[in-house]
Amino acid sequence: MTSLDVEKIAGILEQKAAELRQLAASLPTTTPPREKPEQFALVPDPPAKRKRTPAEGNLFQSALTAFGEMWRARYKERYIVSPADRAQLGRLLRQIGDEADALPALFMRYLADTDEFVVRQGHTLKYFVASFNRYRAAPAADRRQLL
Repeated sequence: MTSLDVEKIAGILEQKAAELRQLAASLPTTTPPREKPEQFALVPDPPAKRKRTPAEGNLFQSALTAFGEMWRARYKERYIVSPADRAQLGRLLRQIGDEADALPALFMRYLADTDEFVVRQGHTLKYFVASFNRYRAAPAADRRQLL
């Protein structure tokens, strides 16, 4: 690149800079506020996530501990709680409310189930929750006693 080329480029740059200054001077100094389209109107914040009360936390932990102990009695090793187990158990406890005191008996019924599919599942807590009503219904022998 020769000095003539450099001077030519510098001249072009200076000309463009002058054009930009003129353009900037012609713009209004303050911009009027734009109206927001309806689709961008403020959306109210979602409701705050409900915090668990200490009693609910204790119930959750008690149910988790009870299941873990019963599972250990059957399989002779510690039950590893997965995030899915925690989520499903929390959902179940919110749904059943006062019926939670029946959970230990339902856990026992579930862990005693010898159905091939359930055994292959490893008697997981999340499967218990998914099939909760199956264990909640009294077995045929129990129903006969109720009659």
